[in-house]
Amino acid sequence: MVSYLDQRPLAALSPGCAVTGIHPQGVERISDHHYNGLALLLRCEGHWHEVEVTDYTQPLSQIVQFHVPDDAPTIGDARLVRTFARAPDGRWRLTATALGRGTSIRVVSQSVSGSLPETIDAEQLDVIHRLLAAPLVLNP
Repeated sequence: MVSYLDQRPLAALSPGCAVTGIHPQGVERISDHHYNGLALLLRCEGHWHEVEVTDYTQPLSQIVQFHVPDDAPTIGDARLVRTFARAPDGRWRLTATALGRGTSIRVVSQSVSGSLPETIDAEQLDVIHRLLAAPLVLNP
């Protein structure tokens, strides 16, 4: 699998975090069958972040539809949907999805210890803000 998104700008958006894995994902582009998304696994101090970036601006081999609730808050041109979950061992998991013009960014954070969700939330919002502010780089 090959993604047409350039991974280098995305990997540099989380200072202080180490990229431990990058994997193409998503739907194939019609012209060359390269995938429209990337998943990055970042190891940060006290947390793991899984960042999934998906581009919908290219002609794709499948039809993709999504719905954003009307009450979802906005970040720039995007709408943000967040969900919290707590594991039986006390670790917090937060999923945040920002849907913008032709782009979706999903960040899943898992705390290493029983950190408060507000801590995860602040770090995660910072990652999402930086991802939304950075233009996606498309490989030809």
